Amino acid sequence: MKTIFRLCGAQALLCAALAASANEGRIVFVDGAVSIVRLNMAPVEARLGDTFGAGASIVTGAGRAHVRFSDGALLSLQPNTNFAVSSYVFNGRNDGAEQFVGSLIKGAMRMVTGLVGRRENRVFRIEGVVATVGIRGTAFKMEYCNKDCGGRADGLYVDGGEGTTVVTNAAGSVDLTRGGSAFVSNPQSAPERTSQRTSVAAPAPPRSPAQLVGVVREEQRFADYSFKTGNLESPFQTINITQGGAAFAGMEQVAGSGKISSGSGNTGAGDTAIVVLDAASRVFAIGGNGRNGGSFFLTTNNVENAGTDGLLYWGRWANGQVQANYNFVTEGKSGAGSVDLAGTKSVHYIVSQQVSTIPISGLATYSFFSTTPSTSNDGVLGAGVTSGTFTANFGSLTSSTLVMSVSHGGSTLNQNGAITLTRDNRAAFSGSGVGSFPFTFEGFFGGGNRADINRNPARVGIAYQIQRPGSFIYGVAGFK
Repeated sequence: MKTIFRLCGAQALLCAALAASANEGRIVFVDGAVSIVRLNMAPVEARLGDTFGAGASIVTGAGRAHVRFSDGALLSLQPNTNFAVSSYVFNGRNDGAEQFVGSLIKGAMRMVTGLVGRRENRVFRIEGVVATVGIRGTAFKMEYCNKDCGGRADGLYVDGGEGTTVVTNAAGSVDLTRGGSAFVSNPQSAPERTSQRTSVAAPAPPRSPAQLVGVVREEQRFADYSFKTGNLESPFQTINITQGGAAFAGMEQVAGSGKISSGSGNTGAGDTAIVVLDAASRVFAIGGNGRNGGSFFLTTNNVENAGTDGLLYWGRWANGQVQANYNFVTEGKSGAGSVDLAGTKSVHYIVSQQVSTIPISGLATYSFFSTTPSTSNDGVLGAGVTSGTFTANFGSLTSSTLVMSVSHGGSTLNQNGAITLTRDNRAAFSGSGVGSFPFTFEGFFGGGNRADINRNPARVGIAYQIQRPGSFIYGVAGFK
């Protein structure tokens, strides 16, 4: 079975939108006054999805911006910052020709490096007016103060992150690791260790709800990567998932900025995911890391038809914007962008707390109790699943069954499917079947474990795709 992470990389689950081209950076978040100054051109307002190459500068006024480069590097620029890209070369692989040279002329930044510099750290450096920052790691922060940092002394402040950050000028050098900081007052003074850290930080909640998703590794994306809040409410909470426990369906074609592919997915063995809910228990973001080194982050500013019984959470991302950010190192794929969802164009979700154990024998029967409205490519919004039974045979990988009825477009569709449990992660399963039309589905056992004698999983969540000719039908459903 494909996992969320593999689906995101191979089948473009919200991730085909706006991948950066070679030798370019792409604006993946912008808020407030931000401009791009390309070589020998007048400044232009920066917009989500804009690209630029070497010789360009990004200038923030009262705003902030995030830039994703084609090698997977992510740059976060704070307000009142001027950052120039002096040289950027990346042909899709580490062959010695790659290079990243930038200049922090004013203000503050945070950066997570990509593939450039992983093989040879000499090809990556950021000039900071009074010193140069190089890396033997993946993350760092910089801030250059010039009579604009309150009571702090003028000069360059650098915070170390993952790996080693090297601060150098003609007078000396300092190596920093996570928790360490350095200060350089002028080009003639050697870098020195300091207890004063940069002021680089994410804006305070609830300005952007996905700030909370900083628990999804900082090395893969930033805590303030988001756009303005839509119908979401703080405070926010997270669900950590390392097996099963998440399913998605209902991805449809979107004209214009990107493509959302049909499909579904769930976590597999070795994958981890973090799901973020708002105060009304609506899932608005999910991010995670796969066993093959990939990572992704999806978030929306509008959730509809959401529900929960305290164990399962379901709903539909619709009538809003979805942002995607992904980096699959082993596949050489990375990108970021956004798509607009309107009408019945949807991403259905169902997630839960995971189970602690899966029985290896015995039967359990689960009855339908929750659904999202079904959607289809022809713009129809249906009632979704109206009844159904899920029979689990934990002693066999191939003997479980699903029977359900779906009300859509004035018709009742009766579907029957055979289920295959995933061998390496028996909390997850997939299946296919017939009935009114052929259909496929994926799902999970979740919701914790029951208190019965067999400690059976408490809930089942599925994401389905009914392959009606001319217009597929999508949705999710819960069983207990």
